[in-house]
Amino acid sequence: MKRLIKYEKMPDSMISILGITLIIAGIAALIHFSLAIGAFFAGIAFSRDPKAVRMDAAMQSFFDFFVPFFFFWIGFQTSIESLAGIWPFFITLFIVAVAGKFLGTWLPARWIHLSRLGALLLAVSMIPRAEIAMVIIEHGLELGVISKQIYSAMALTAFLTCLLTPLSLKLINRTETQA
Repeated sequence: MKRLIKYEKMPDSMISILGITLIIAGIAALIHFSLAIGAFFAGIAFSRDPKAVRMDAAMQSFFDFFVPFFFFWIGFQTSIESLAGIWPFFITLFIVAVAGKFLGTWLPARWIHLSRLGALLLAVSMIPRAEIAMVIIEHGLELGVISKQIYSAMALTAFLTCLLTPLSLKLINRTETQA
């Protein structure tokens, strides 16, 4: 019976959490912040609740369901054709993004005396971090602050870094095991 009571209370809590999260995200949107910023603050507020640990597993299913829609929308709004006149910009953006993320992780890792291989693996692993950048560029496109060309270049850069990282890690691992 105890299990049943816990199970019955969970949907009520979930509905409350989702409702409050949507309200906070909506308020953020009204004051011209990204919905993601509002939802993030709601998450911080709920993370302080001791019951949040129990909710974590239940929220994971919502996350798993909704996240693909966000990335679908990013891909849907990306226009490879719009990059036609700005290939040099795109290539420069890609190189700077990869180098900046790599060095921004590798240098501190070496500074704290992580081995060369450890720092390399950590730095390469951190290259694809782009979720918040995707939210920001989406919001920028929506507000008309960035063009479709810039949006597409940034989205494609984020996508390529996510695609190339696992391949790079496999190559590093293969090279290291052969050495």
